[in-house]
Parts: sequence; C-alpha cells; structure tokens
Amino acid sequence: MRITDYDGKKYFTGWAGLDLFFDERRPDDTDRASVIIVHGYAEHSGRYSAVADMLVEEGFSVFFYDQRGHGRSEGVRADVLRFADYVRDLTTFVDYVRERSNGHKVFAVAHSTGAAASVLYAVSDAAGIDGLVTTGIYVRDAAEYDKWKIVLGKVLVHFVPLMPIQELDSTRVAADPEACKAFRDDPLVYHGAARVRMGMHLVNLESYLKEAFRRIALPLLILHGANDRLASVEGSKTLYSQAVSEDKGLEILDGTGHAVLHDFNWKDTCRSISEWMKARI
Repeated sequence: MRITDYDGKKYFTGWAGLDLFFDERRPDDTDRASVIIVHGYAEHSGRYSAVADMLVEEGFSVFFYDQRGHGRSEGVRADVLRFADYVRDLTTFVDYVRERSNGHKVFAVAHSTGAAASVLYAVSDAAGIDGLVTTGIYVRDAAEYDKWKIVLGKVLVHFVPLMPIQELDSTRVAADPEACKAFRDDPLVYHGAARVRMGMHLVNLESYLKEAFRRIALPLLILHGANDRLASVEGSKTLYSQAVSEDKGLEILDGTGHAVLHDFNWKDTCRSISEWMKARI
C-alpha cells in the first residue's frame, strides 16, 4: 500500500488512485488486537476519535480512515461511482492493518453505510477480518421511499448523477440533541444534499446485501438504536436472522438513535464492543 504524508497527515492510495486520509493509535503496552473503524455516509473518521481513545485504553490498536469523498480524503463529496469502490478501499486498508498487527486478530467496527460495505467485504474472497461489529447498518431507510422519486432517480442517474436531490435532516442522526448539534457543527461532515447517484446506491443497498447476509459466517455483533430514524432497525434484524455465523448477537439499544457511538450511553456501548472483542481474542 502506497502511503504519502501531507502536512503531517497520512494518506493511502485507494482504488483508482485516490488519496485517502487515515490515522492509527496504539496503546503504550503490547496490544491485544487491532480494530478498524469504518464510518458511514456524510461523516468522517475523526468523529470516532473518542471511541478510538477508549479502545486504546482497553489495549487495542485502532486504525481508521476517511472513505473516498469524505472528510480529508479525495473524491467527489459524499459520492461514489460504484458502491463496490468502498469495499475495494477497505480491502486495501485491512491488508495494511494485518501487516501491522503482529499476527494478532483484526476486528472491524463499522457504522451505517460503512457497515454495509464491511458486510460485503466480509463475504469477499479477500476478507481478512476476524470479527465484525455493525452499528446502525443501513439496509433501507427508516421511512418509506416515495416511489415516484425512485422512478425519477433511475432516469436521472444516467444524465445528471451528481445532481443534489435530498437534504439530510441532522435531527435524524441521533436521539440526543447534543449529538445532532455536534454533527451539524462539524466542518468535515458533508452538509450538502445527497446526489442522485448516491441516492440510488442507498435505494439499491438492500439488493446488494441480500446474498451477502446469507453468506456471512464470521463472529458478528449487530447493534442498532431502537429509535433510529435513518436506517430501519429491520435491516439489522434481517442480518441477524440470515447470517450463517454460529457466533452472532443482536442488541437493540433502547433510547438510542442512528449514531449509537455518539448518542446517549455511547460509552457503555463502546465498553460492550470492547468486551465482545476481548472474549474473541
């Protein structure tokens, strides 16, 4: 993996030559295992800085990166040509982490659309993680899509794929108003409208994931906020019921919205993830 340094920040070369920002944090003593954090749509890896610090305190080395088109990474803002490009970038990053992990286990903690990409990665021939934690996996929207918008989107995506079509209501991000405000005030978060092409990827995610759910066999912990207003909780329930893994768990978190690692009781959620990983080292 080619790594470059710009103004003290590290970037790796992702699919099709884009430079993607990444960071890593390690405990002072020998680490237990490595954790890769994969963020979701419109956000960036820095939003998980406090989560990374907690996991480092628990003895994990933590690696996280900005997906293409997000945060400090290159690419059209909050857009991707093919959803599979996220999977290709993750493949490259996991390979790097494995090389740096001294034979220790590697886990992924992935949120929303990042969780969807991580599931697709986990069933690929290149898969190299030993366990996956999903938070608020985006399979379909918590609200019903307007059918006329889907029909229109299928036409527009061929002519104006980057046309903005749908604003993201920040109040849907979490149940905690302070978490919504932090999202809204973050300059590295994408605050523009979703584009036609990304909108169609989101509409099609359920079909992308349909076969993958039935093939995922690694240790799996599925977390979802009971009050999620962005990603339907039914997506997590379907993943749990269809996954063939013999080691799987599902927790629906009361009083929590979409961003479970930023919402009410996020520290307790982070500790639960840590304990789950420790039990599988």
